[in-house]
This record gives sequence, structure tokens and C-alpha cells, in this order.
Amino acid sequence: MAAGLVFTLLLGLSFGLWDGADAGCQLRAPTKLDCPAGWSWFEHRCFVFVPYQMTWAAAEKHCLSMDSHLASYHSREEYNFIRNLIHKATGKHTTSWVGGYDSAQVRF
Repeated sequence: MAAGLVFTLLLGLSFGLWDGADAGCQLRAPTKLDCPAGWSWFEHRCFVFVPYQMTWAAAEKHCLSMDSHLASYHSREEYNFIRNLIHKATGKHTTSWVGGYDSAQVRF
């Protein structure tokens, strides 16, 4: 399986099915001081860019190993924050993995 260089952290700059992408992880944090070193805080969540190529499942597993999940966005402001975070880390707007769920398995 080929892996493509992409960022998995946070935001769906593009959605699609890739063999690989970089990863971005998020975790909840009441204050900026609660974020681990190297993570960025925005609206009670910490984000980090992970520059390793991996599948979506591997990216989520990597985030879980850091007690976090793939990033997701819930507002235009959060989308822009994530997009800028990726740009600062890579120097460009690159494709990213984001968190999600299997609608066939999840019922509300």
C-alpha cells in the first residue's frame, strides 16, 4: 500500500480516500496551560500536527496512543485555525485526515 504525504491533523482541507496522509490530533483542555508541550490551544482543545504518512485508521490509532483523536472542526473559526496550523507546519495548504464516524454503524 502506497502512502502519500498528507497531514492528518485537523481539518478537512480536502476529503477523500487516500492511501496515506499526515496526521493531526486533538484533545480537550480547559485552558492553554493544559496542553502538552508542542500542542496548540484553540477553544478548549489542543491540536498537534503529526508529519507522518499513514492511513486514516493508522492516524486515528496514532492519536489514540497520545490520548487524543483525529482533529475535527465545529465552526468556521476552528476550520481557519486548523488550516493555519497546517500551513505553519508545512508551509502550504496540504491535504489532511480528519476525525469522523461510520454513519452505517452510528445511530443518534
